[in-house]
Order: sequence, then structure tokens, then C-alpha cells
Amino acid sequence: MEFGVTVGNFGTFGEEPGVDGCLRLADEASGRATGVEFIDRVTGTVEQVHADVVVLSASPIETVRLMLNSTSKQHARGLGNSSGLLGRYFMDQMPNLIMGTVPGRAGWESDTTVEPDPFYGVSGGVYVPRYENLERRSNTRFARGFAYQGTIGRTFTASHRPARFAFVGYGEMLPNPQNTITLNPQRKDAWGIPIPHITCVMSENEKEMLLEQMRSIREMVEAAGMQVEFSGSSLKFEEAGAGAFPDDDPISRWFFRKNFKGSMAMGAAIHECGGARMGADPSNSIVNMNNQCWDAPNVFVTDASCFASGGCAGTTLTIMALSIRAGEYIAKNRGTL
Repeated sequence: MEFGVTVGNFGTFGEEPGVDGCLRLADEASGRATGVEFIDRVTGTVEQVHADVVVLSASPIETVRLMLNSTSKQHARGLGNSSGLLGRYFMDQMPNLIMGTVPGRAGWESDTTVEPDPFYGVSGGVYVPRYENLERRSNTRFARGFAYQGTIGRTFTASHRPARFAFVGYGEMLPNPQNTITLNPQRKDAWGIPIPHITCVMSENEKEMLLEQMRSIREMVEAAGMQVEFSGSSLKFEEAGAGAFPDDDPISRWFFRKNFKGSMAMGAAIHECGGARMGADPSNSIVNMNNQCWDAPNVFVTDASCFASGGCAGTTLTIMALSIRAGEYIAKNRGTL
């Protein structure tokens, strides 16, 4: 069902133009959610949808923002925030990028055995799974590890140009309570609701990992006989051979070099998670093993905000699995939630 909703909350967000008082959609005695309040993005009117079970899966930043903005008598610091940890332990992954050419190959090729993707077309790729610090500590400079995804010879280029390769690495960020999603009381969106403020900084562990992440993929591609043009992350940018995008004009290349590290800063991986972490103890988590909010048992959080750690793969399949599992749990236990 589609409501055309851009902003919602489970509690009061203060007085809005045309709204009398503060609307609360949580039972004051039990703290249970009684529905969702939202602002129609077309008409600007505040509306309510009542429900006996509510599932949140709005992506980590928006889910946490919604919960923090949803205050009531039982949820004075935000929905489900009795532990004070809502918005803490926010994570993303640390990305790096390396590109260059494949000597002896020209143009590009595609896999004609599969249907083209509507957005990416037919490309195909390579995945290098995490191999550091698995069953034993293979690299003592950092905990956890990284993985890569990329393409070789399938990036479009003119038929007379050398074939190209590109790899993106994703390193795992450790959970840190100082990396947070909070509300900015000084800035509000078009509907008068406080926007999120993100604090997400790499620790020394992540910096060491990212440097090794860059070194390792360069070693791999060079050992495979490929020619590196550039490699970099938010920490540093390096060129080799003909340099970055040698066929482009000098001004474009200058802008690329100048802006590269900023473009790879935290958030570039877009694999954010955490903020409403899952756990076995309500004093150090927001939801239980069934994605059920400790403080409001008829509210379920199934997006990546519930992740207690980040990993180095994409979050989508895990989100889908958690959502299916939570849906089955709700269907089985709805009468007692």
C-alpha cells in the first residue's frame, strides 16, 4: 500500500501549521504504538494511520530519525530509547577505488547469456570475498577485514581503446558508540521536523585496514598483468602510468584529482547500518532477536539499523531475510504482541 508519505512519526514532533497541539500515536500507559502519523507531501496535511503492529524499514538514518522524533510520555527520549543507545553505533564501510587498463585487450565485452539489467545493462563482474582475520588473526594491524567487487574488460570503452578494469573495496567498520545519528534542533526539513545529524569517523583500526585494503588490491591487479592508472581512498590518492582518465581534458582531470578523497569519505559506500542495534539485553540494544522493539513490543525494525556489526558485503540480502523472518514472527504471534 502506498501513502505518498515522506515523513512519519509514532509520537509528537511539536506543533505544525494547521495542527492543533501535539498528536501522540502511542498508548500513554503501555508505550505501545497505536499507528503512524505522517505529512502528505502533496497537500501538506497531517494524517494518521492506525495499526496494531508497525514495521519500520526506512533505512538506518531515516528509521532512527523517525524514532528520535517520536516522543511521548513513555518515550521521552524517542521511541524505544530507554537505554539511551538509539542512534549510537552507526556504521558504514570504508571504500577504495582502483582503475586501469588490461594490456593486450581492446574495447569491451558483455555476457549475452543473461538479460540486461534495466540500469546497468549487461556487464558482469568479479567478487573477491574477505580473507583477512577469518579463523585466526592473519593481520595484527587491525581487526576484521575487507572484500572487493569489480569488473574486468566489461566497462564500456571504444573498440580501439585498451580494455579497462575497476575494483571497489569495502572495509568493515567496527561498532563505536561515538558514531551517531542525532537530531539537529537548529535545522528542520520542509515539514518542520528536525533533520538528522551524522557523526561517523574512522578509528585507527579502520585507517590501518583501509591502507592494507588499497595495497592488497593493487598487488592483485598488478600480479594479474593489469596496468594501474590510479588508486585511492579518503586517505590518499595515487596515480601511475598514464594517470587518471588520460583521454579526458586537463581541467576535468584536475577536478577529479582535487575532489577524489572527498568523494570517498565516510558515506560513499552507502552500506550504512546500526543505530537501532539488535541484542539480547534491553540495556545495551534497541530491538531483540526478533527485531522487536524492547520498549514497544508491537514495533519491529527490520532495516540495517538493527545490525550490531557491519561486515564488508552489501546489506540488502540480510535486510530481506530479517524482514521475512520478522513477518513470519508477527503472523504467528500477532494476537500476543
